[in-house]
Amino acid sequence: MLAFLKFSFISLSLFLFCSDLFASNQIAVVLFTKGKVFANKTKTLRVGDRISETDTISTGAKSSCEIQIIQDNSPVVIRLKDNAEFSLNSASGGKNKQITGYLKSGKALFNVGKGGNNLKIVSPTSVAGVRGTKFMVDAIGVGLDRTATFEGEVNTRARVAELESLENDVLKQNKALDNLVKTLEKRQYPVKQGSYVDMSAVANRELLDKTGISEALTDDKKAALSKKEFQERIAKFGAKGIETSLQSVDKEATEKHLEVFEELIPVDLQHLEDDKKFTKVLDDRNSSRSFMLLINQLRRDLREAKKLNAYYEEKLNHMDTSIVKERKEHTTNIQKLDTTINALQKQVQESKTFSENDKQIQKEILEHLKSLKEIEESLKEITKGTR
Repeated sequence: MLAFLKFSFISLSLFLFCSDLFASNQIAVVLFTKGKVFANKTKTLRVGDRISETDTISTGAKSSCEIQIIQDNSPVVIRLKDNAEFSLNSASGGKNKQITGYLKSGKALFNVGKGGNNLKIVSPTSVAGVRGTKFMVDAIGVGLDRTATFEGEVNTRARVAELESLENDVLKQNKALDNLVKTLEKRQYPVKQGSYVDMSAVANRELLDKTGISEALTDDKKAALSKKEFQERIAKFGAKGIETSLQSVDKEATEKHLEVFEELIPVDLQHLEDDKKFTKVLDDRNSSRSFMLLINQLRRDLREAKKLNAYYEEKLNHMDTSIVKERKEHTTNIQKLDTTINALQKQVQESKTFSENDKQIQKEILEHLKSLKEIEESLKEITKGTR
């Protein structure tokens, strides 16, 4: 009997240990999926599923996924677009954990709350370090990675995977090579709001070729890197690291992306372990997300109506008074709709639960969408006389 109790106690301890280990390995939760979304290419992911550090998320064509990191002090919501491959892991680093995301391919949007842990995003040719910002990383797939910032600031540097594979003893034997690695790590490009930077595999290859590193690695002659001629080449061509330049994102594109980030709504994780309560939290979140999608559609339609209205403004001003009056009425209606959209957005954001007023909000949005379509059709009818 004593042996049986001892065996039972050991079994229970092992079970609890494994359960704690499994729980601690969880790093994110799935908030939303569309189309084909998998973990490790075989398991279909659904809303509420947990993501562990051993999982690689992949999305199919015309598919997307939204996840929230759960090992962080502030909300981090990530949207993976179609044909993306992404994984996460964490490591202790001082007071806070270092969360690292690996984007192997595709495009990802990151809505990072302020005051949280360090977040680092690694793609084939770049590394981005962030705190409290809204940004996008696009592993375009032609040897080019783009990092664009729409709010806050992202520090981005070039990543040369071939150098990451070098052992420490190789670096110790070659001071010039060690300096090159450190130079690449220190050469940060601050990508501020409304700008982007491209990191190219072509630039990486040029650096490796000019320094002779690619030759040494290809021939598996890493010892040759310590020779004087290699050190001189590395010191000469690797002194500046990899240079690139910041580019601007136009104002309209920045505004459109910021609207999309409003759809990346974080959830309160306090009920994460209570399946019933957390399911309700996710349902409310995705109800809010649906409203933001409708509001953003309304905004897009409104922008088109404004453009159409402005395009014909001067022509219509020279036509008869009745048409001018009708055009002014359309302008007034568009301005009212602009105000209404902002009010609806505020109503959605301030609501804690959407079961009480979701039908009314949805009805209002659909009515405004219909009104915009009527305005556009009316403008088209008016402008027929200008052709």
